[in-house]
Amino acid sequence: MKTEQKSNELKVDFSCTTAMPHRFTVARPESKDKTLIDVYRDMIHLSWPGIRGFAKEISIMAEVDGSPLKEAVTATFRNEGMSAMRCDGYLPVLVCTWGMHQGKRLTYEIAAGKHYVLCRIQASNTDKKPHSFTIRCISLNNHAKTQAATGHLTVSDDAQSGPARTLLLMDAGVGQSPTEYNDKGLELTWTIEPGQTQTGWIVFPYPDNKTNVSAFRDKDWAEEFADAKKEWHDLLDRAVHIKIPDSDIQKAFYACLADILLMRDRVEGPDGKEYIAGQCGTDKYRFPNSHEPSFAAVALDCSGLHHEAGKRFSMESGGSATRRALG
Repeated sequence: MKTEQKSNELKVDFSCTTAMPHRFTVARPESKDKTLIDVYRDMIHLSWPGIRGFAKEISIMAEVDGSPLKEAVTATFRNEGMSAMRCDGYLPVLVCTWGMHQGKRLTYEIAAGKHYVLCRIQASNTDKKPHSFTIRCISLNNHAKTQAATGHLTVSDDAQSGPARTLLLMDAGVGQSPTEYNDKGLELTWTIEPGQTQTGWIVFPYPDNKTNVSAFRDKDWAEEFADAKKEWHDLLDRAVHIKIPDSDIQKAFYACLADILLMRDRVEGPDGKEYIAGQCGTDKYRFPNSHEPSFAAVALDCSGLHHEAGKRFSMESGGSATRRALG
């Protein structure tokens, strides 16, 4: 974090906190189904817990008028052509936006719902002529199977990646169907007329979700996405309310609370019971020891989330020295 001085006024510059590549985690509170997102200037990578840490499995890329996204963005847009930020400034919901010449814009919003990880895609055109947008999802796993007829891609089990994952790419308006891309991917192309916006969805069911993929196209994904945001809003609204003149600092406080709540997992204690245990992170350093999680429990308690603080430290307070994560 740095400060800029203009006309004797000091302003905090938070741009370094989302420098590229930027890593972000989306998950529900108390969920072991965490998704890591690595944001680059022209694409994003999604990873899930595997047998040996997190394995990168899916890349989401785009082309605009036949050119890669990195060639289409304009350097005059915020953060050199793109921005990556939290929804509402503090929720663990990722919003990535690419601004381009001729009024073209592409936005991804990614949230963790009750049964799915959801990515809403919105492409808009405020130019006076049509423009084409191609969304491409590619598996980085050797054990992948594409079924363009139903618009889904399955990444199978292997020793590194853990349980199989399914991706569905869907259009939400004009009825455009995805097509196969190089055996390991799907792509969806829109030609968007002036003044129009097109919406699509990429849906990742959790591994224990056995819903038939054919039933997904009839779901109201906008409602599912709204519910995912509401779950976090409802939880954080129970915390202490603070008022700070600098709204970015205020949002940072609630973003930190959200991250503490993210760094929890369902684990099995020495008595065989399931607990919500605090962890030191969401990547490789995830052991639920009693040191760093105790600081987080105190922070939650001081922030008014007394119930969550007690749940977070219930297993550690039992004095166990040996614990293993479920799943």
